[in-house]
Amino acid sequence: MWAENGDLQLSKGQIDVMLRTVADRRLTKLERIALAARSSWGFDVGQARVDDQRALWAYILLDAQGSTAVVRPEDRLKMASAGLTEADIAVVQDHLTMLRINELVPTKAHILNRLVEGARAQPSAMNMAQAQSIYFRWSSPVLWSGF
Repeated sequence: MWAENGDLQLSKGQIDVMLRTVADRRLTKLERIALAARSSWGFDVGQARVDDQRALWAYILLDAQGSTAVVRPEDRLKMASAGLTEADIAVVQDHLTMLRINELVPTKAHILNRLVEGARAQPSAMNMAQAQSIYFRWSSPVLWSGF
């Protein structure tokens, strides 16, 4: 079932498989969401971009800090210098909190297991941690929205 290398570390090829899997799933989901949003009355491109930028920062923080990510003072400065308002930054923090309350972070084990197994890798703690990082890094809607 696993790759022949028997290593507990993911190979570059296995990481590539995981990245492509997450990207493909996100693209499919986001294409459906975007189609529905653009088809609705009152769709606001500007607001959609603001929402995407807020989501991007939430996933940047999750990737950098893990599932317990919060907006730290240094993050607040980076976000402000990138053009986010205090209201935007509060929305990012609220989004991180909502993800934890709804148990969306950390990513469910079965999702990470599918990623690791799909790459024909062993489900070691290190591989699961790397799968989590890949999932956070490549789950941002901004990566797929043409921001």
